[in-house]
Amino acid sequence: MRLHPLAADGLIAAALTTVAVLLGTEAVAQGWPALDPLAWTLVGLLTLPLVLRTRAPVTVCLAVHACWAAYVTLDYWPVVGSFGPMLAVYTVASLRPTRTAAACAALLAAVWIYAGLRSDSGAMASVVGQAVGFPLVLWRFGYVARRTGELTLRLRAEQADRARREVAEERVRIARELHDVVAHHIAVINVQTGLARFVFHTDART
Repeated sequence: MRLHPLAADGLIAAALTTVAVLLGTEAVAQGWPALDPLAWTLVGLLTLPLVLRTRAPVTVCLAVHACWAAYVTLDYWPVVGSFGPMLAVYTVASLRPTRTAAACAALLAAVWIYAGLRSDSGAMASVVGQAVGFPLVLWRFGYVARRTGELTLRLRAEQADRARREVAEERVRIARELHDVVAHHIAVINVQTGLARFVFHTDART
């Protein structure tokens, strides 16, 4: 049984929310402030909108990035909020044109670097590498998924068109055969009628 797309996206959003919550409980152990109610609210806003990611991918992507930027600005552990934006970028890349996907990937990179600057990370080179690498990989995977989907739809359309042509050709063949059979029988009837007329006029007793 195949899940409805909205139900599938709901399960994905719930799973990411669960992961973010579990990871958020480790914030203090990682040297970050404990997540307060505001932080947990932002975590929810970073993942729950993904339920609508396939219906409004760009809007969801912009919304979760705005929430992530706010989350980072409040100096919470950035990693907790990174899952929603990454999935949102992948979704845009898999459903929208390349230019739109590239803009969303650049937005992810920008917020990622901003998070690195806010955290005063001593490994900015690593942060920049991640900011370039992750969006690029997500964009590429999304692009491949989109192209695969387009090719699949094209193949299905070609198969349906071929099936329609084959049905039409079969109907024409059957109609031609019926025409030949009917024409043959009519010819036989004409011959028999002519023969009967000839016999009637030449040998009425028969």
